[in-house]
Amino acid sequence: MLRLLAFCTCLVRLLGAAFSTLRLSRYKEFIKQVRRTIRQTMQYVADYWIMYKSHRLDCGDTLSSLPQEGGEEGGMRYLLNRLQVEFDQFVLRATRWILTAHNVPE
Repeated sequence: MLRLLAFCTCLVRLLGAAFSTLRLSRYKEFIKQVRRTIRQTMQYVADYWIMYKSHRLDCGDTLSSLPQEGGEEGGMRYLLNRLQVEFDQFVLRATRWILTAHNVPE
């Protein structure tokens, strides 16, 4: 889950760089498409987070406990609280980029 958040954060940051690079009004439609892509990425991550969190809670984990042994592949075990903070920060960053797109001149 943490890898997904890291990858999607990089993706959103890369897509968001288009807002400062393409500030001309002729790129208005392209900026709208980039904004939609960021929103869809954020929705995908949110859906995945909901499924992941409910799976972990169904397995008997709590918000402040490490997952059961063998539950995570590759030895990557994180507290749900830590992942919740990372998810919240991702949503905040993505929202900031979407709001930045509204500042592009018409």
